[in-house]
Amino acid sequence: MPPIGPEHGCTVDQALQVLYRTTKKKGYYIRVQNALRIGESELLPDIAVVPGKPNGYRERHPTTALLIIEVADTSIDYDRNIKSRVYARAGIPEYWIVSVRALFEGEE
Repeated sequence: MPPIGPEHGCTVDQALQVLYRTTKKKGYYIRVQNALRIGESELLPDIAVVPGKPNGYRERHPTTALLIIEVADTSIDYDRNIKSRVYARAGIPEYWIVSVRALFEGEE
């Protein structure tokens, strides 16, 4: 994976601000660019709302999430065609792709 660019990082930060303001569900917390174990694979979603508390994952990564958000700039095809299927097979109920290009196109 290429390094995270400034537009990508900014988009992740903006999404986090919205989630922190709107997600008050007890028993879940927000992870940023940390591993999620799906079968034998470990994926690195940009944002995952996972069950439990942070200290519950000291010895293992979460295996499910309430919501996964991928911020896509160069990876949109991979996120749409590969990751979406992996998350669907794992029973992740919500998967969002945020397109950096769509967000920043036409911005002055």
